[in-house]
Amino acid sequence: MKRILDDIRTGQFRKVYLIYGDETYLIREISSRLCAELTHGDTMNTLTVSNRQAVPSEVREFTDTMPFLADRRVVVMEDTGVFSSSDPAFAEWIETLPDTASVVFIEHPAKAKDKGDPMSMVSSVDKRTKLFKAVQKEGIAVELNKLEGEARTEWILKEIGRRKVRITKNAFALLVDVLPDAMESAIHEMDKLADYVGENGAIDEKTVETVVTPKLSFQVFKLVEAAVSKDRETAFRLYYDLVALDTNPMGILFNITREILRLNAVASMKKRRCSNTEIASALGVQEFVVRKLAAHTSRIPASFLEGLAEEALELDHAVKSGDLTDSMAVELLLFRMT
Repeated sequence: MKRILDDIRTGQFRKVYLIYGDETYLIREISSRLCAELTHGDTMNTLTVSNRQAVPSEVREFTDTMPFLADRRVVVMEDTGVFSSSDPAFAEWIETLPDTASVVFIEHPAKAKDKGDPMSMVSSVDKRTKLFKAVQKEGIAVELNKLEGEARTEWILKEIGRRKVRITKNAFALLVDVLPDAMESAIHEMDKLADYVGENGAIDEKTVETVVTPKLSFQVFKLVEAAVSKDRETAFRLYYDLVALDTNPMGILFNITREILRLNAVASMKKRRCSNTEIASALGVQEFVVRKLAAHTSRIPASFLEGLAEEALELDHAVKSGDLTDSMAVELLLFRMT
């Protein structure tokens, strides 16, 4: 990303850019700034191909034509899927671009189609294609993904400061935990907080709990927390609250299964006397998450956790094979947990 921002600052542009990843907000922000600086609103020397199959001969003819009263002709290709095709003509076009042309490829994430999280988004760019390699050779490819760990925490802190509000240490820790992973959704929730307390207002834990709509994984964490504590009423209430919000039951099942597997992993690693730092590194989470998980595992027999993990995976398989509906699987698992 820094390389693109440097090009915008200096006005020294490359022939080709590819902006892609799984963070829609960053992709939109960077690509809009880049395209604005490249085109300066010049529609005569700009060709935009969006959400449709691009034709190699069409874009080549445009870039091979000399710009009219401008330094360059610009092609913006957005969500055309050319990086998942095997058409070699696009790679050949990029390799022979004249100095009077620039191309910007923008690829937003698409819904995952594999056996992973049904709610997740994945990049639509195949790095093995000749076109991707041609872009790397002739310009730059920038992958913009969701912020994680310290980078995400620092970004949230900066955004809170920018809104001129105060926040307690405990409230900030909770906010980091509950904010949606997608930056655009997180910004919306922080705007709600700032509007609620007003300029120079103070945010405490109760304010965060009252105002912020927590991300699904946090809501499921609370659901699992109730379930493993044998609070069946609360567990099912939280589940039906999610259903009432049109949350995909398969997404709920995936997140419950993930939490159970994480609980099982923490219990196993604690038994081997691994530190919280080691466990956090192995699971790819922050240490405070490990501490929360460990607090639950200390009260649950290891054999019960292992059985839950096996049953969760079996139910997931039953749904995918068509033997159970996703909602039936979630309810069966909750009954088993409580």
